[in-house]
Formats: sequence, C-alpha cells, structure tokens
Amino acid sequence: MRGASRVQMTSATWFPLSDQDRSLWSLEQIVEGCALLDASLRRTGGIADPYQLQAAIAAEHARSPSYADTDWREIVRLYDLLLSVAPSAATQLNRAVAVAEAAGAAAGLTALTGIAPSPRWHAVRGELLARQGRYAEAVEATTSALKGELTAPEQRYRERRIAEWAARV
Repeated sequence: MRGASRVQMTSATWFPLSDQDRSLWSLEQIVEGCALLDASLRRTGGIADPYQLQAAIAAEHARSPSYADTDWREIVRLYDLLLSVAPSAATQLNRAVAVAEAAGAAAGLTALTGIAPSPRWHAVRGELLARQGRYAEAVEATTSALKGELTAPEQRYRERRIAEWAARV
C-alpha cells in the first residue's frame, strides 16, 4: 500500500490477535486496503481467487473495532470459500479457530477433527481445551506444540500459557 509505514518487529514479544491494541492499527491503511480489495473484486466480477479471499479475511478483522466485535460467522464463511478453491491444512486450522470464536470451544475442537496434527494444531487445541477448563489436557497439548519450529517470542508465550494452566491443575 502507498504510504505504508515501516513496522519494527521486536523479538521480545508476541501478541495473539485477541490481545492486540487495534487503536494502534492504521485506519488510513485499512481503508486503502479495503478499497483496493473492492476494486480487485469488481475487476473479477466478484469471483474471488485465493489471494482475494485471504485479503477479505484480513479486511474483516481490520474492519472490526475489537476482537470481540469481529464477525466470526463471516470469517468462517470466507474460510469455507477459501478451502473450496485452495484447500490447505493451515486454512483448515484457521477455520477451526474462527469456528471456535463463532460457536464456542467445543465446536472449535470438533472442527480440528480430520486436520493432521502439527505444532500449531496442538497450540490451538490447547487454547480450546483451556477455555473448557480442561487445564491438564491443555498443558499436554501445548507442550506438544513446543516441539515445532517457533520464534523465541512465540515459544515464550506458549510456555507462559503452560505455566498459567499448570497452576490451575
């Protein structure tokens, strides 16, 4: 996007989307990105390719004033469309997260069924188990998530979650 500012990434922290301060997001860049997506969709007659669908998912997040106000049902719908044109395990996993937000942790856990386990799959499962108060299982799942390649901040985040849940067992 034109005028995009440089974002300095630090290795000190990692924030899940739910913990991000959306007031720090650039409204100007969000508006511009949504306008570019709309123009792109007009050029294709409303038939979205995988990149446009990914952009639509990002736009849905960006339009929402908060994580809680996100239209999760719309995001699930967009992931369903994306899976129909470009199926992948990562998209299935992201869809399961959106299902959990739209319909609850139990629905999210059900949506994980059939997806090949990976470190991120275990991390998602751990978070959903913890939401159900199943802390011992959450610790076990998230410990399995530490076996993959992680950035140092993501590893620290998961280790912190394990410690929080282990204290509740």
